Amino acid sequence: SVRASTASSTSVGTHSGLNRRRAGTTPCAPCGAAGASARLAELSPDDCMKILILGFLALILASLGSAFLFMVRDRRGSTRTARALTVRIGLSVALFVLLMLAHYTGVITLRGSGV
Repeated sequence: SVRASTASSTSVGTHSGLNRRRAGTTPCAPCGAAGASARLAELSPDDCMKILILGFLALILASLGSAFLFMVRDRRGSTRTARALTVRIGLSVALFVLLMLAHYTGVITLRGSGV
């Protein structure tokens, strides 16, 4: 009976994947799992860069898709296609600058290149 109660008390309020919490994080009140701010604090700089890069790529693809839709649907004199492509170019340049800064500051490193 004692063994069953301790086993059930350790698994109450945990979600799959959240069992790797760092010591010192406080569980949220309703479910007992680590809150969103605690999970964000556990991200390594590499994970943050991956999320940021994927976000930029998603925005670039969304801008490219909207430019395609504007090109197909709009009448001849519309400038929305050019504006969407300009946004895509700006996002691409910003991503390139971000990658260069991340490499310069050491947040990301080249692997296997000997550099």
